[in-house]
Amino acid sequence: MSSLPKIKAIVLDWDDTITNKDTISLVAEAAYLTKPEFPQPWSHFSEVYYSNYKLYTSNWGERTTFKDELEFQKGLKQVELSSVNEYVGLQLFKDISTKSLEDQSSKVEIKPNFFQIFQKLYDNKIPIILLSCNWTSIIMDKIFKDHGFEQHEHFKIITNEFEVEQGILTGQVLENVSIRTGADKVEHVHKILQDLRKLGINDGVYYIGDSSTDVLPMLETDYGIVIGDGSATKTLQRLNINYDEGIKGDSKIKHIKNWNELNELV
Repeated sequence: MSSLPKIKAIVLDWDDTITNKDTISLVAEAAYLTKPEFPQPWSHFSEVYYSNYKLYTSNWGERTTFKDELEFQKGLKQVELSSVNEYVGLQLFKDISTKSLEDQSSKVEIKPNFFQIFQKLYDNKIPIILLSCNWTSIIMDKIFKDHGFEQHEHFKIITNEFEVEQGILTGQVLENVSIRTGADKVEHVHKILQDLRKLGINDGVYYIGDSSTDVLPMLETDYGIVIGDGSATKTLQRLNINYDEGIKGDSKIKHIKNWNELNELV
């Protein structure tokens, strides 16, 4: 069985990949802690999303090819934006401070051994790109800073962002970056690969994620790592894409249980 080469560059998902749980609910919670009398409960925005998702998926049969999944993910963007447009329209996040979001960072649980692996990558100046469909980088950035890691030329966070003026959210979202689906991640991975080539990195690029949103972008890099028991493995099976359990084997996609399994690749 073949062994994987050392990591020369890495693209990471955030929610359920680095964290134990999805953290978007903590972003929303910051708004309700600040504005407890906000007329619409969080369930309202969830219902907007799920009703649109149900309608959208009802028009699709079984997806068994990369092309089908890519088209599905492209169309899914309008579903994802339905809840975004709703909270922007109702101004859920207007007048929320960045500090209230930073304070939520203490509630985030990071997967075991992640920061040990990250420390090695960071110290070795391996390009690290955190690519997420989350709504803001504020919580992520605070957690990394609390662990002694600043964003710089070798470490960047790319995700959706709120518009901020003097430490206060305006209620709007910035439109220069929009990462809502796996298809959006594919586009960004293409840009990342172009930038890495300019640095002379033409191989050894890894993508690590956990969900169906991560399957398409990890197929674009040299190697894909599925971590944990999210929806990614089911999606790979549905698309008839081979993967190995553990980091040994001939498939370009690997499934691991925890971050410690990547020690020998760093």
